Amino acid sequence: MFLLWYFYGTGDAKIIDRIFNFVDENWEELISINPVDTNKLMLINGARWSLIIVASQQDLVRRVIEQKQSSAAQDILKNLR
Repeated sequence: MFLLWYFYGTGDAKIIDRIFNFVDENWEELISINPVDTNKLMLINGARWSLIIVASQQDLVRRVIEQKQSSAAQDILKNLR
Protein backbone atom coordinates (compact mmCIF):
# COMPACT_ATOMS: atom_id res chain seq x y z
CA MET A 1 0.00 0.00 0.00
CA PHE A 2 1.58 3.23 -1.20
CA LEU A 3 0.22 5.21 1.75
CA LEU A 4 2.16 3.07 4.21
CA TRP A 5 5.38 3.73 2.32
CA TYR A 6 4.62 7.43 2.65
CA PHE A 7 4.24 6.93 6.40
CA TYR A 8 7.55 5.04 6.61
CA GLY A 9 9.28 7.79 4.65
CA THR A 10 7.84 10.74 6.54
CA GLY A 11 6.56 9.45 9.87
CA ASP A 12 3.41 11.48 9.23
CA ALA A 13 0.58 9.99 11.31
CA LYS A 14 -2.11 11.66 9.17
CA ILE A 15 -1.63 8.77 6.73
CA ILE A 16 -2.45 6.29 9.49
CA ASP A 17 -5.59 8.31 10.26
CA ARG A 18 -6.55 8.19 6.59
CA ILE A 19 -6.16 4.41 6.37
CA PHE A 20 -7.90 3.90 9.70
CA ASN A 21 -10.82 6.13 8.70
CA PHE A 22 -11.30 4.04 5.56
CA VAL A 23 -11.50 0.86 7.65
CA ASP A 24 -13.71 2.48 10.28
CA GLU A 25 -16.15 3.98 7.75
CA ASN A 26 -16.56 0.57 6.12
CA TRP A 27 -16.49 -1.52 9.30
CA GLU A 28 -20.13 -2.63 9.12
CA GLU A 29 -19.63 -3.95 5.61
CA LEU A 30 -16.47 -5.77 6.67
CA ILE A 31 -18.20 -7.66 9.48
CA SER A 32 -21.41 -8.23 7.52
CA ILE A 33 -22.34 -11.83 6.83
CA ASN A 34 -23.68 -10.75 3.44
CA PRO A 35 -21.01 -8.52 1.90
CA VAL A 36 -22.16 -6.67 -1.20
CA ASP A 37 -18.88 -6.14 -3.03
CA THR A 38 -16.15 -8.78 -2.69
CA ASN A 39 -13.47 -6.51 -4.16
CA LYS A 40 -14.28 -3.77 -1.66
CA LEU A 41 -14.30 -6.32 1.14
CA MET A 42 -10.79 -7.43 0.17
CA LEU A 43 -9.60 -3.81 0.08
CA ILE A 44 -11.05 -3.04 3.52
CA ASN A 45 -9.61 -6.20 5.04
CA GLY A 46 -6.23 -5.52 3.42
CA ALA A 47 -6.15 -2.06 5.01
CA ARG A 48 -7.18 -3.58 8.37
CA TRP A 49 -4.46 -6.22 8.13
CA SER A 50 -1.88 -3.58 7.20
CA LEU A 51 -2.79 -1.51 10.25
CA ILE A 52 -2.48 -4.56 12.50
CA ILE A 53 0.98 -5.40 11.15
CA VAL A 54 2.29 -1.83 11.24
CA ALA A 55 0.81 -1.12 14.69
CA SER A 56 2.54 -4.21 16.04
CA GLN A 57 5.87 -2.79 14.82
CA GLN A 58 5.47 0.97 15.27
CA ASP A 59 4.55 2.52 18.63
CA LEU A 60 3.34 5.71 16.94
CA VAL A 61 0.77 3.77 14.90
CA ARG A 62 -0.38 1.82 17.96
CA ARG A 63 -0.82 5.07 19.92
CA VAL A 64 -2.83 6.66 17.09
CA ILE A 65 -5.17 3.68 17.00
CA GLU A 66 -5.45 3.57 20.80
CA GLN A 67 -6.91 7.09 20.68
CA LYS A 68 -9.78 5.91 18.45
CA GLN A 69 -13.06 4.92 20.03
CA SER A 70 -14.61 2.40 17.68
CA SER A 71 -15.15 -1.30 17.11
CA ALA A 72 -12.58 -1.22 14.32
CA ALA A 73 -9.93 0.19 16.67
CA GLN A 74 -10.73 -2.40 19.32
CA ASP A 75 -10.43 -5.18 16.74
CA ILE A 76 -7.10 -3.91 15.45
CA LEU A 77 -5.64 -3.54 18.96
CA LYS A 78 -6.93 -6.98 19.97
CA ASN A 79 -5.06 -8.56 17.07
CA LEU A 80 -1.66 -6.97 17.75
CA ARG A 81 1.19 -9.37 18.36
